[in-house]
Amino acid sequence: MRRWTWTILAAALVSAAGAGPAHAARPSATAISVATDHAGALLSTGTVRCWGANDRGQLGDGSRRRSLTAVAVHGLTDAKAIGTGWAATCAVLSGGTVECWGDNRNGELGDATKITRPLPVPVSGVTDAVAVTVNEANGSTACSGTAHGRGASARSRSPASATPR
Repeated sequence: MRRWTWTILAAALVSAAGAGPAHAARPSATAISVATDHAGALLSTGTVRCWGANDRGQLGDGSRRRSLTAVAVHGLTDAKAIGTGWAATCAVLSGGTVECWGDNRNGELGDATKITRPLPVPVSGVTDAVAVTVNEANGSTACSGTAHGRGASARSRSPASATPR
């Protein structure tokens, strides 16, 4: 399993950087987050690319098709941080808001619904986030909007506090 993960990671990073002539400027991955069956890369352009399983829309491209190469997350152009979990992914945007996509059976995306989302949706009430964590505990996910880890539990439908200390 570890060999497969690193093989996919290497292939996705090459794909995320883009193909083209050696002299063409290519975005670089500034952060990578790896979950059980999917992963994401934050690129220097502020875009996010994900690869792997996608049965819950965790790649954020609007489909539910698995991808062995990195696909662009729809609509994200100003991401500053990313996090991946069991079947969900989140990104902190430059203005401090958070958008998440993927599994939402327990309200883990923080949009006050239980609708699984294959495209990014804003997390309600988060306006000053600096980091995001997506939890894989007990087969559910939770997003937080602060570096201190406060946020939604697997049973809540919206984040607790997003105010950094």
